[in-house]
Amino acid sequence: MTSFSKLPRNYGNKNPNNKSVFATDAIEAVGGTGLNTAQARADYIKNNAARVSAPVPANKGTAMDAQCSGQQYPANFDYINQYIMSYYVASSSFIGYYAMSVISQHWLVMKGCSSAAKDAMKKGYELTKNDGEALDKKQVRALAKLDKKYKLNHNIIEGETFNNVFGIRHILYKHTDPNFDYEKPFNPDSFKGGKYAGMAQIDPYWVTPELNDLDITDPTSIGYYEPTFWLVNGKRYHKSHFVILIGEPVSDYLKPTYRYGGIGMAQKVYERVYAAERTANEIPQLAMTKRLGVRKTDLAKAQANKTQFMQNLNVMNEYRDNFGVQVVGLNEDITQLETSLADLDDSMWANYHLVASIFGRPVSKLFGTGHGGLGTGDTDDDYDISMLESLQSGNLEDIAYAHYERLMPSEYGEEMDLDIAWNPLKVMSDKEMAEVNKLKADTDTALVATGGVDGVDVRDRLIGDKQSGYSGIEMFDIEEETEGGTPKDNDVDPEEKESGEE
Repeated sequence: MTSFSKLPRNYGNKNPNNKSVFATDAIEAVGGTGLNTAQARADYIKNNAARVSAPVPANKGTAMDAQCSGQQYPANFDYINQYIMSYYVASSSFIGYYAMSVISQHWLVMKGCSSAAKDAMKKGYELTKNDGEALDKKQVRALAKLDKKYKLNHNIIEGETFNNVFGIRHILYKHTDPNFDYEKPFNPDSFKGGKYAGMAQIDPYWVTPELNDLDITDPTSIGYYEPTFWLVNGKRYHKSHFVILIGEPVSDYLKPTYRYGGIGMAQKVYERVYAAERTANEIPQLAMTKRLGVRKTDLAKAQANKTQFMQNLNVMNEYRDNFGVQVVGLNEDITQLETSLADLDDSMWANYHLVASIFGRPVSKLFGTGHGGLGTGDTDDDYDISMLESLQSGNLEDIAYAHYERLMPSEYGEEMDLDIAWNPLKVMSDKEMAEVNKLKADTDTALVATGGVDGVDVRDRLIGDKQSGYSGIEMFDIEEETEGGTPKDNDVDPEEKESGEE
């Protein structure tokens, strides 16, 4: 177990004898009292991990508290399975960054940690100005080249992947000056004149948190238990020079144990992956050993001449396969027991479903299989897209915004005035698009018939709708068409007009 080395032993406990679940007192008890490990662990959990007595009502015998005043009510709290509690505490606590690195080598763990970020970035995004105006094509191409130069997409995917592995990821936005003072908070002006060097990503093993007084003394302060500085290779960096991704959050009390990060996917999923892979590995073994032959034998004679008995078994095994012939005596009786493999794949996939649930991905996305499960009106894609959109507007967008906050002053000498608009993750097929446009056309027809809009309004809508198929045609300029008279006058031939006047 990991102890809170930076906190007093009785931090947060009113009763000094009531130790933390995650302290090392159980280990100390083993060395100090001579108890064996199992007994010390059981005593420790019984005394600390669960409340073993019911709360005593302030006024006994009043209202429903009268039902709780006997011995039966507190007795319900007295028993706890020590082994289950010990296993739960051990398997759910911080396992260390080295263990997470080793676990993430497994193909399924790494795929689960990286697949969401890859899918979220697959359709990309478009940059617009803060006022909503679109950038011209020249600006878009220039920014796209710079993004590729600084490997923005690669850094976004890598950052979220290893945030899932470790539960924390530091992305440092570097200055070209090797002597740049990173202890001062981030200032966009300091990156003007081509001073932006790109992004560097740092594993948590190389990063040490450094907290100031407010970070650890005032629970009401904004950013409580969030380090103001981080030490990397003996150098102090203010937190504003990082984008720090955090995994599943933990309580303030556990933050020192997790190095002020969160719970990594590798820690949450390793037990379930192990169970799923063990089950999958059992299938070929069961397929090869599903048939068990039973041969009646005089056990007394077999035991009397054990050597000869073993030789006979070996001879029998040489013939015993799917292509050989089993020779038996006229009076011998042989039966065969066959293990049923029915629903074995369901048992295997049940474990993999649990793995996919921890990763928050549908099994169809994680394994490339077909959709499964009970129908709820929504498909796997609907659930998945909702999760990916949350990821886009969270961690992925944070990395991109911090990049542009430094890129724009560096390359253009101005503060960032860009906004990110993510492209839709779900793209309709040609048939689906045609059906949608047909519905829009029917709506336009009805509105024109009622006088709500006219043909010019419909044309403008088609041009503004990128999915209409007509977004590239030129806008209708009414003033140009009506110059020198009304549209009705312009449609009349001058000679016909004169003859009509006559």
